[in-house]
Amino acid sequence: MLAAKHPNVVEIYQAELQDGLPIIRMEYLAGGSVSAVLGGLPSQVDVGMRIVMDAARGLEYIHSLNLLHRDMKPSNLLIDNDGAVKLSDFGLSGIITDSFLPNSGYQLTWPPENVTSGRPTDTKQGDIYALGVTACRILNGDMVFFSSIPPESDLKHAIRIGRFPDRTKWLPHLHEPLRRVLRKAMHKDPTRRYASARDFRHALEKSIPAIPWNYELDAGRAIWTSTKNGRHWKATLASIDGAKYDFELLGGQSVSRLRRRTADALRSAPFDEAAQHAERVLGRVAVLGK
Repeated sequence: MLAAKHPNVVEIYQAELQDGLPIIRMEYLAGGSVSAVLGGLPSQVDVGMRIVMDAARGLEYIHSLNLLHRDMKPSNLLIDNDGAVKLSDFGLSGIITDSFLPNSGYQLTWPPENVTSGRPTDTKQGDIYALGVTACRILNGDMVFFSSIPPESDLKHAIRIGRFPDRTKWLPHLHEPLRRVLRKAMHKDPTRRYASARDFRHALEKSIPAIPWNYELDAGRAIWTSTKNGRHWKATLASIDGAKYDFELLGGQSVSRLRRRTADALRSAPFDEAAQHAERVLGRVAVLGK
């Protein structure tokens, strides 16, 4: 960590023995971890993408030093007073060419190639995969992420064949260009992932939505909101009788002057049909801004 001094890596001031105990003195990051801040809920899309892009900058730098992080997850991403995200917890890190790397401990981000070989993560593509999984968890939320975990006896097999994380489960408002970026970062074949953390970050930058949705559940009703360039948006998906669902989209120059967009509304539809309709509409608005 001393070697990896960078704006997106937690800074170490001193390492010493104090009364026989090893002590690391590092900067205090009052914002806490991404995991604690989100509390398992999905992030607002642009906020989540910014978190991952900051992490990718830190990862890009440590890779340039021939180092691997090897323990990428939301709890190891810390937030400073300005909202910047920094990589922390280098307890499993090591030099890429080191043949004595310890086994990584967080199975949910193990790259498929390492599950197959039984070796610890030993390539940059392994770190990129773990960051892709972390991004999926940040943007989709823990409910979606953990719902696709198979029984422990099947976990390694599911990772190996690319079924965990489930690349088909996305919240409706996550637009297709972003999904493509994350699927590539998490590709089961390391040669088909991004060649570098920088390439991953650039792909994310190119997929930043025109309208970044924020998502929440309120008494069983799904609500999406966004404000961008002086325009406000709100969409809802709600059950009307337990079997049928309504979807509507509103837009306007202020929250008090939102107008229903009749062409995008759907009334009294089965859940699957309503969810697919919401996905199409929310994705279109995210990409096109209209």
